[in-house]
Amino acid sequence: LGHRLHAAGPFRMAFAAVVVEKSGMGRHQHRHEGSVAAGPTTLEAVSHDTGWNHTTSPVTQRAPEETLVAADSAELIALDGLHLRLGPWRGSDHIAYLAPLGEPHRGAIEAALVRLRERGFTRVITSAIAEPELDAFIGLGFEEHDRLHLLAHDLSTVDAPTWRATRRARPADRDRVLAIDRAAFQPFWQLDAEGLADAISATPVTRYRVTTDERHPTGYAVFGLASERGYLQRLAVDPAYGSQGLGSTLIRDGLRWLMRRGAYRALVNTQTSNERALQVYQRHGFVLQPYQLVVLTASLVATPPLAPPTLSSP
Repeated sequence: LGHRLHAAGPFRMAFAAVVVEKSGMGRHQHRHEGSVAAGPTTLEAVSHDTGWNHTTSPVTQRAPEETLVAADSAELIALDGLHLRLGPWRGSDHIAYLAPLGEPHRGAIEAALVRLRERGFTRVITSAIAEPELDAFIGLGFEEHDRLHLLAHDLSTVDAPTWRATRRARPADRDRVLAIDRAAFQPFWQLDAEGLADAISATPVTRYRVTTDERHPTGYAVFGLASERGYLQRLAVDPAYGSQGLGSTLIRDGLRWLMRRGAYRALVNTQTSNERALQVYQRHGFVLQPYQLVVLTASLVATPPLAPPTLSSP
């Protein structure tokens, strides 16, 4: 089970999702933003990871194109009134990452594609886009790469985990945690060291815990809290320790922590193909939301026009 939230810092690797709550809409809008955090979760692999970016303030109108933050080759930029994250996908020289940080619209997406082409990228992958917001991408060459369920928990009732069933993760755990992540997730969703650090620092308050066999970690979870909303950002269990309830222990630990911190809602997502993860989340009180999230991809290589047919002489 892997789920991730990405804040305003630079992204490098996996998906980071963006969650924006707008007044008067009565729902959360979710976008998958690269980072890392950034896809779906895994349990052995109840698997998924999605980076979540969270913002609560309205986007200020700016110049048609204005770079707000640039770190290495990633940038936070305003195009046609929309803030976006643009940069390389997992450090790639050819594949770019595009994550709208507000309500996407066609003009901004077109401008972003032009900018990415100018930087030499040949393909782009988006953050997770909520189904109601796909219209901005129609007709621009995008196709569906992956689809995610979105689930929410009202935190009204959460069973307590076993006392001291988890412990705080330590810096020395990093290599083992990353090995668990690689074993639990498909290559597209795996985190590297920067992606893991990004997931841990994505929200103002984070709980990063591991289960162990008394020697080394056997599973890990990253929960985040921002503005009284909780996020299961990343969850993975070593497949060698599957069917021992470690994923459930980590979920209950994180949800109880969110309750103690005053959160009123927790969000997670998982790939629609990951039935095991979906069942685990639902068993722990998460409820499917009425729309899904979609990761899109598109080629940035212009297709040459067809040559006119050659007429032969009779």
